[in-house]
Amino acid sequence: MMRKSVALPAVALLVFACMAEVCAEEVAKSQGPPARRYFYQYTMLQTHAFPSYEPYDTGIVRLMFERIGTGRFGDDYFFLGVTSYNGENYSSKAGALYFKYAPCLSVDKVVGAKVVPFGFIGDLFLTGQMNSGDLPYLRTVWLYGIAWDIANLPNHGRWRFYALVRREDKNATTHQYTIMWAQPFNTGKIRWIFNGWGAHWDNDMIDDVVKFEPQLRVALSSFLAESNFLYGVHIGGELEVSHHYQVDPKTYEVCGWTVNPSIFCAIPF
Repeated sequence: MMRKSVALPAVALLVFACMAEVCAEEVAKSQGPPARRYFYQYTMLQTHAFPSYEPYDTGIVRLMFERIGTGRFGDDYFFLGVTSYNGENYSSKAGALYFKYAPCLSVDKVVGAKVVPFGFIGDLFLTGQMNSGDLPYLRTVWLYGIAWDIANLPNHGRWRFYALVRREDKNATTHQYTIMWAQPFNTGKIRWIFNGWGAHWDNDMIDDVVKFEPQLRVALSSFLAESNFLYGVHIGGELEVSHHYQVDPKTYEVCGWTVNPSIFCAIPF
């Protein structure tokens, strides 16, 4: 029988997810041209290549599936990543799996009025999230709390901030602060996107855990005709920056700062 400590967050997450997905197609139509809809609703497959991944000191490949869905009362985010942590350079064998699901319910949309009376704040959200993986430092984590968007950003950009309660297996309840962003911009006819996420939290083992993953990507549609099969593809680079997050596979000690650059290709569906 499922424990109450697990069942209650799971039920809340499902409720948020169902409400966030209501009338998704209706909202997508109301969001105007495809250039705007892309940043609020998409499904994408990314392939990353890391030349020398710390602390494993081998080249690795990471395959990531991402989906952002937009509904009448909010949105949801799903992520699944598979990485080749197995001691071989650029191995095709899966070594680690990680996934995340995070629905957000807009309080403004539910009540039909602006909740936070500040012009620079957009919607206020109630949010829940589940993270899990199959490495020792990727324990199952439940998060819940509030989030808010920054309003009126140029080029339909989105910056969202989260203040969350963090419940991690085998650790005391603590807090986590997260930012996610996607900011398009142009240089001449070339279309770029600066996007990513970052988070800070503590746990029983160590304080000041930090993880940031900024990306800079360019849309191949800047150079190709719409009839080209690569028209919707993005290419770019990412920096995976972490502090007290990685575990050394030889000593099993928590690492300090690590910086892991990668290049990637992102294919939308």
